[in-house]
Amino acid sequence: MTMQISSKELIAGQPATKVRLLLRHIQMHDAVTAKFIAEVMDMDDSRARSFTRNLEKLGFIEKLSAEEERKLAKAYGTRYLWYRHTHHGLSLAFASAAPRIKRSTAEAIIAGFMDRVRQVNESEEYCYRISVVVLYGSVLTGRLQLGDVDFGIHVTPRLSDAQAFHQLLQDRIHDALDRGRVFRNLTHEFMWPKLEIQMFLRARKRSISIHELAELAGLAHKNALQYRVLLGDKEAIRELLGENATAV
Repeated sequence: MTMQISSKELIAGQPATKVRLLLRHIQMHDAVTAKFIAEVMDMDDSRARSFTRNLEKLGFIEKLSAEEERKLAKAYGTRYLWYRHTHHGLSLAFASAAPRIKRSTAEAIIAGFMDRVRQVNESEEYCYRISVVVLYGSVLTGRLQLGDVDFGIHVTPRLSDAQAFHQLLQDRIHDALDRGRVFRNLTHEFMWPKLEIQMFLRARKRSISIHELAELAGLAHKNALQYRVLLGDKEAIRELLGENATAV
């Protein structure tokens, strides 16, 4: 069952929705540093250390082993502590803060979402194309009242040449800056070409939840998962999601 949170709820002294966003960033990496957490949460190092300790006590993240930390410290030349999400943290990353919706509303949301997927793929403006869309969660049950409409997506570079693609990414970021967008930090700036696609797909609808397909695979590794392929190679998706996932 999807974890439910409130926009007024606090976790480790911070808004639950903001902590959920942090966990969504963390679970996209094998491990992150306390510095990464400070940047995403827009905190100075002192506040971030206290917040990180509290998040660890609550069981949302955990430290890497001493051996794992030594390897990463040597590879990256940093003295920051390294963390990864726990299963509890993954549940928070997938948590819903949206009010319940009717099934008829959910069906309209799905149709609109797929139309926006088509627009992204036909546009030359975006740096990525959407190659996979899967539907999962409560919308695949027989319930009349639903939570979020949950989508898993995978994007692929629009250009095959690595150098040309890197230039396209830089141009897209610079274009956002020229239009007045202010990035909270370098991490947010770096992720912008993917984030803007998710923002367009979400269309300001609180009831839409979007996750990378790789995130969904991590969830399926721990829990039974039902899904429906709306776009993409069904066999490749089945292999990625694993034996705990069932197509319906």
